[in-house]
Amino acid sequence: MEENNAYLKFLITEDIYPVDEAPADEVVKTSVSARQQEVETEITETKRVEEPAEEKYFAAPTKKLLVLYDYPPSPKLNETLRNLMLKIIEAVKIDIREAVYVNASHQPQPENLMDFQNIICFGQGLTINLPEIDLSGKYQIQQYQQTRVLVSASLQELDANVEEKKQLWASLQKMF
Repeated sequence: MEENNAYLKFLITEDIYPVDEAPADEVVKTSVSARQQEVETEITETKRVEEPAEEKYFAAPTKKLLVLYDYPPSPKLNETLRNLMLKIIEAVKIDIREAVYVNASHQPQPENLMDFQNIICFGQGLTINLPEIDLSGKYQIQQYQQTRVLVSASLQELDANVEEKKQLWASLQKMF
């Protein structure tokens, strides 16, 4: 079957010039190298525009909540205090599975507290490794870079005192 290609002259209306053919590998290398240089130039120019020297960049926290408490009798809270703590966390609409719980008497604190968006300390005697955070005042929301910290009465005090629960709730509503 013989094809008639006479119609092709009507499809191409521009002048066509013969080009010396380069080996295919050389053409690919040249085009990749040229594109790589373009990308590097774009990245360099983008960095100049997007990174002003006077602004500080803080990494966004990766975890929602850290709960620190002090319960010396055991690594685990008793059922009453555990239920109270979980009700507090649920009240601010945080999934209790998304929080990290640390009993300061039995566990070390996470190394990088800046990974957490929020930290609740149940007890004023706790210490945390964040500069400029004062753990002596209760129910004041403090912030260090992207991390907010709230110090509360201990879980034992909250369980025994309704006024402490009310103060905590007022602060939690502001924080969350």
